[in-house]
Amino acid sequence: MDAPAAAPIDEAEHAAAPVAPGTPGPVDARAIRVLGVVFIAVWLLAAAPWEGALGPALLALALGGVAALAARRPAAWLPRLLLAPSPRAFAVFAALLTFGVSLWFVRTVCPRQPISIDASIYLLEARALAHGHFGMPLPLPRQAFGGRFLFEGPDGALYGVFPPGYPLFLAPFVATGTEMLAGPVVAVLLVLAQLRLGRALVKDELAIRASLLLAVPSWARAIETADLLSHAFVGVLAAYAVAFAVETIRKPRWPSALGLGAATGFALTARLLDGVLLCFVLVIPLGVALVRRRLSPRWIAIAALGALPFGALLFAQQKAATGSWTRPTQSEYFARSDWPPTCHRIGFGKDVGCANEHPDARAAMGEDGYGLDDAAAVIRERAHQVGDDLFGLGLAMLVCFVPLLVRPRSAEALLAAFVVALTIGYGLFYYGNAPQHGARHLFPLAPFAWLLAGRAIASPPHRRAEGRLDLAHARGVALVALLAAAITGGVHTFREKLGALRGSQEWRSPVRETLAREGIERGILRARDSLGIYSATDLFTDPPSLFLVSDDRAGNVELRRAHAELPMFLLLDHLGIGRFPPVVPPPGLTLEIESASPSFMRPEGLAGKWINPTGCCSIPNTSGNAGLFLFDARPGAKLRFPFDAARDGRYALRMTGIAGPSMGRYDLALDGVAFARWEGYAKAFTLVTTPPSAPRDVAAGPHVLELRCVGRADASGGFDALFDLLAGVAVP
Repeated sequence: MDAPAAAPIDEAEHAAAPVAPGTPGPVDARAIRVLGVVFIAVWLLAAAPWEGALGPALLALALGGVAALAARRPAAWLPRLLLAPSPRAFAVFAALLTFGVSLWFVRTVCPRQPISIDASIYLLEARALAHGHFGMPLPLPRQAFGGRFLFEGPDGALYGVFPPGYPLFLAPFVATGTEMLAGPVVAVLLVLAQLRLGRALVKDELAIRASLLLAVPSWARAIETADLLSHAFVGVLAAYAVAFAVETIRKPRWPSALGLGAATGFALTARLLDGVLLCFVLVIPLGVALVRRRLSPRWIAIAALGALPFGALLFAQQKAATGSWTRPTQSEYFARSDWPPTCHRIGFGKDVGCANEHPDARAAMGEDGYGLDDAAAVIRERAHQVGDDLFGLGLAMLVCFVPLLVRPRSAEALLAAFVVALTIGYGLFYYGNAPQHGARHLFPLAPFAWLLAGRAIASPPHRRAEGRLDLAHARGVALVALLAAAITGGVHTFREKLGALRGSQEWRSPVRETLAREGIERGILRARDSLGIYSATDLFTDPPSLFLVSDDRAGNVELRRAHAELPMFLLLDHLGIGRFPPVVPPPGLTLEIESASPSFMRPEGLAGKWINPTGCCSIPNTSGNAGLFLFDARPGAKLRFPFDAARDGRYALRMTGIAGPSMGRYDLALDGVAFARWEGYAKAFTLVTTPPSAPRDVAAGPHVLELRCVGRADASGGFDALFDLLAGVAVP
């Protein structure tokens, strides 16, 4: 096949390649070179890419470069071979290849359900959106259906912590029962977005094709798409947004302007910080175009119209979930579930860093809290990893800034600006990399970085005269060296992580598939795999006699009281199903206090978290081997949370918990009426129970338990508390 006309090979074609949004003059070129030097210096300082560089990928880079240097003719021939298929044929090939890799990952690693808790909550939110709601309705008793990253809204529904953009994308897949196909589809969209961005800015077919090849061996791309995480989806939107921005500047049209707004608005609703940073980068070309009068303000207004539906969606979700149009769901969730209440906010200070969610990261900040030194460490951790994620070698990330020094153009400067802005901007968020997913917060920069590396391959430093290291040969050397490093590094990462990930997933059993296989249409299904329960929960379509719950290790007693006629099933992971006939608990009231955490807690002046009393206090006999630990309390602090009683009754109430050397004194009240005083102090950790309260009538349905700190014993070292079980003993 003939090479396409858009694929420059010789020096004249290469020099004449069109540029967007404009060809820089000598002054602009000098400024871009200075910018390139600054970016390289920033990356060297931020990422320290030489650390840990010794390894198989670096060896492959060196050997590949040397071999291509020695073999001039084959090396010069390889770029021409890459350009042989037509642009459309190559695009189809790249899309099918990336779809296949992602689908293989889904089939072999994800047992027909996502890997991470983030992905399982995204699916739960998508199920709600597929039915036209933001939250999931809560059956009674509600305390059986809470979980991490979920919280009860003002309307009593259960909401996820994440903004609605990515769940909106997943909703059609959920509605058709093909949710695990969404990841491979995002993988294809990532290819198409990279193509659109490359043809809008880079306009060099060799650079575009080389960039797509570099992405193939990436572990990060495989797991980010297969696991239904939002990072790859935001990478798609960011690439389209920048491409549409350049197209709008070059030749304003309604489709490109609306596409710019829609892609940017969608990105904002999918990941808030990523969207803000994308807007920051887009201001550069759009602002320059407005100042130079190359773009009319009306096109910005049209773009705003494209973003409007997504902004409305975000505010509507926040209103439904938090009761406020402007309060993010993340803020509401962490104010209830973690400490301090503002721990998850973006920025610096002593109140940043979550004691429950990320205790090690918070402890590492020291007494001064999250500061510039901590941000520098987090940036280094992410930036150091992202080179391995994308190119198999951290040092290879420096290649992205070479185009700013060799044949500088504003297009590459814009691409590099997004890479650096996202990396540095995420220093505002204190949490670093994930073990299996790497620098996933930086993954949206992937198509930008791959295109920059492709541009470095297409425009390497070279000799102008024909012969060794002329343009064709230099291209071949760069292509072989970078591909060798990417493949070797990718294979090394797959070998290192794939086995461990499969081992951690093999015990899991997909809930929906198991229900269908076992023919279960009614009953209570308990499972220790909370992630599988979250991703399978659909209380809109499940019959009222089928309940999927995480196993609380105490028998979900109140749920069984509420539905005494239902059989019970225990999901034994990959071993199958345990079946039990209806077992009716005796009359009474049973409230596992830890069931409040995190979904139903309303703390004021203290923090609470789920805890295993065996690990903290050497107390093995608690109900469900779990309790609710209250900490950072002071007199007057309180924790309120709603729960549901399954049956009407007249009960004597008593609280069981753990007393210890640093425990405080609490008043316990049900529906505003005190029933006991908790004395938490003891010389050694001890399991204690309050005396039975005076009998009182408790109606089936909603109630509120309040735990209020009122002081401490003189010998106590603090105001903490650890509560286990509220029991109501039936009184004749």
